[in-house]
Amino acid sequence: MATADRKSPGNETLLFIDPSGGTSYATVICLTSNSFGIVNNIIDAKSKCGADTLPGTQSFSVDFEGQVVYNASGAKIGIYELLTLAKNQTKIGWKIAQAVPEAYDVIITGTGFIAEVQNTYGDEAPATFTAKLGVYGTPTITENP
Repeated sequence: MATADRKSPGNETLLFIDPSGGTSYATVICLTSNSFGIVNNIIDAKSKCGADTLPGTQSFSVDFEGQVVYNASGAKIGIYELLTLAKNQTKIGWKIAQAVPEAYDVIITGTGFIAEVQNTYGDEAPATFTAKLGVYGTPTITENP
């Protein structure tokens, strides 16, 4: 029997980080958005045979933003952990996945470092942050069985 199509709710897709560089992930707390991207550069391979292109170098991006939370409890990553990991240029493990993965959900994992963290403290708004990961190598993309 075929499974029905199911849309992915964005609010259930989270970023998890292992500050030790492995796979013991903790949730990045109070995200407002997170993203994963792949860019394949294009090589111009035109010749007298005609127009042509080839795939060039590949890069990956992981961007995320959220509300500043102090004293994150339990298995959670708050602003202190993000700032400390960035300052120390710590190698981390990371995962983007549903909070509770179901069949056919995409799970993306890799290693990297916190490349950028920017805090914003507005007058009449919650304190927020934006951040980026630097990605080592090629991430693994799997489908939950």
